[in-house]
Amino acid sequence: MMSTRVLENPMNDHANSSLRPQTVARSDADPTSPDRRRRAAVASGLALVLALAGQAALTPPWGTHGNVALGAVLYAAAIFCILVAARGVSRLTPAADPVRIPTEVEWVPGRLRRTVGVALWPAGLVALALAVSAVAGQRTSAGIALWFGALLLTAVGTGLAFGFPLHLPRSRSIWLELGAVLACLAVGFALRYVNLAQIPQEVHGDEAAVGLAARDLLANAWSNLFGLGWYSLPEIGFAGNALALKYFADDLYGLRLASVIQGSLAIALLYGVARRLFTRRVALLATAFLACAQMAIHYSRIGNIYIGALFASLLFLYLLLEAIHHRQPLLFLLAGFAGGLTLSVYLAARLTIAVAVLYCLYRALIERNFLRAQWRGLLLTFVGVLIFVAPQGIVYSHGLEQVFDRTSQVFLFQTDNMRHEYGAYSVHTVREVLVRQAENTVAAFNLKGETSDQYSQRAPLLDFWSSTLFVLGVAVVGWWWRQPSYFLIGVWFWLTLVLGSVMTVDALFSPRVVAALGVFALLPALALNVGWRALVAWFGARGGGVATVIAMCLVLLSGYANVVGYFVVHNRAMAPQFFTVLARYTAAINDRYQIYLLADADTSLNYDTIHFLTPNLDAVDVQDHPLALPLPTIPARKGVAFVFRDPKDPRLAAVKRVYPGGIEAVQRSTNNSPEFTTYTVAHAQLLSANPNARQLTPAIPGPR
Repeated sequence: MMSTRVLENPMNDHANSSLRPQTVARSDADPTSPDRRRRAAVASGLALVLALAGQAALTPPWGTHGNVALGAVLYAAAIFCILVAARGVSRLTPAADPVRIPTEVEWVPGRLRRTVGVALWPAGLVALALAVSAVAGQRTSAGIALWFGALLLTAVGTGLAFGFPLHLPRSRSIWLELGAVLACLAVGFALRYVNLAQIPQEVHGDEAAVGLAARDLLANAWSNLFGLGWYSLPEIGFAGNALALKYFADDLYGLRLASVIQGSLAIALLYGVARRLFTRRVALLATAFLACAQMAIHYSRIGNIYIGALFASLLFLYLLLEAIHHRQPLLFLLAGFAGGLTLSVYLAARLTIAVAVLYCLYRALIERNFLRAQWRGLLLTFVGVLIFVAPQGIVYSHGLEQVFDRTSQVFLFQTDNMRHEYGAYSVHTVREVLVRQAENTVAAFNLKGETSDQYSQRAPLLDFWSSTLFVLGVAVVGWWWRQPSYFLIGVWFWLTLVLGSVMTVDALFSPRVVAALGVFALLPALALNVGWRALVAWFGARGGGVATVIAMCLVLLSGYANVVGYFVVHNRAMAPQFFTVLARYTAAINDRYQIYLLADADTSLNYDTIHFLTPNLDAVDVQDHPLALPLPTIPARKGVAFVFRDPKDPRLAAVKRVYPGGIEAVQRSTNNSPEFTTYTVAHAQLLSANPNARQLTPAIPGPR
């Protein structure tokens, strides 16, 4: 039998403040007086107008250079106004803090279910011990099966003993809420899925490297699943890409589909996190902003592992917050599994564990009974993390320094990185470097953009409409930081910027902050929520209707700006580079021509983009070496396509003299910039120039 009860929290002064009798000395001290209502509403409106003007000053829509000083002044005035509004609405419409009113689900199982559930735990731990032993003995296939068994046995055992947190919606409002979330999810999925294999057109080397790592996992029967792979990153992080290649398509579409799925699921998870921390209104707004956020769309469309950090982080926090709220053992255990996942994907997600620890410590500090009520569940979460990472730990123990190798490579205070920054910023002290790093980090969202080649967004990271609300949201979080919900968002935001940007090389490098994309979508929603509460306090239901219309208009404007900004502006700017154009060209003619690449010593067919897009390339990597003409060895049934990166390469003239009947063409990128010159020679022409040439029936294997 299962029942639900609300636990009163003696520390929840904010939630109960409206219930206490108050002594008012003067009428103008009344927190619900018309003057205060009007002041809060006017301040919230002014904040929005000033913020829009400030962003227009930074990035004028007519394309002229922005006025940073004017923009800063206007934004400062907007922040002052939103704080006045926030102070007013906290008195006018005091809202209960949802995370401070926990609901405990009591489960009274039958004796048989409890006995079976308790018995499954030792079985699960035995399976885990056998899995660790199998991995240590390099019997990974058996280790994977036993590891999955350990996860399943411990989870089912916990559910049988303490209950499964499953219940269907029982009210019409919840069904409507679910419908709104599904609508946002559908829009987000469409923006992430449409024309997937062609946009973005550039296939970055890192994206291709992830595809090759995923293929290696499949080719080697998952033998290194618990080890480290490309760039010293955990191989588990490539598992989703490998599954997509296996079950959907072994090409760029299949690789990118793994990111589409994770990025779309992250939209629903953000709703769950925001709904638990704040209100249904804030959660729906944040979900809508994330669904159409340009950076989230991009990282959900490329086949890299970056978006997995967002998915894992939101999954972990959602399960942990639900577990704390309901005090449900199974949720605590599943949160531990998700916490282990954050340690097993891209390094941006590792910060989420620290965020969760600081959040729990803060609640323990301000809530007298928090640890007394939650310590068993938090301990179970820790055990869940250990269960998830135990097989990896055995592998890592043989070279622990490799686990932190990628982190150390991007750490700002690494000697080579600091030397690089001295040159990049033209400065001479660590302090000057830190100042420039901080400036670039703060300016990335509304002014400068970021530095990576994976995204190449040299314009502001946020669109015009959401960027104004973003600044106001940061101010709101800072104003209400003492509330646990806002404390969590503030810690997550600032730790990400400091440790994920300022303290890493070349700030702001957007992949390192991708796990906080949910926070970037939450901040505009929190700013709009202040305005909504202010208008309701002044105008009642009519004010709520006006606020809803304004919020919907801003969401739609933001969505339109992001769609145009990504699929038109950014897609045009991020034109495919040399290796992507070469890979697509060779993939199109590989069955009819053998490729000869003639370039410099640093340009080779040994590039990940070419290997992934054309895995069975029939090619000869000449680079800067001399070319014997006419060719002494030719393919038996194919012609030859000579590829020259430099159109002035003297070898091109030599090839044209020997094979005068060939076809010369310039291969261009989508922005019409020439990338390389080709000269194709048919098989008959090859034989005509050298009748004694040796013909190879098998294709020459591509370089490895």
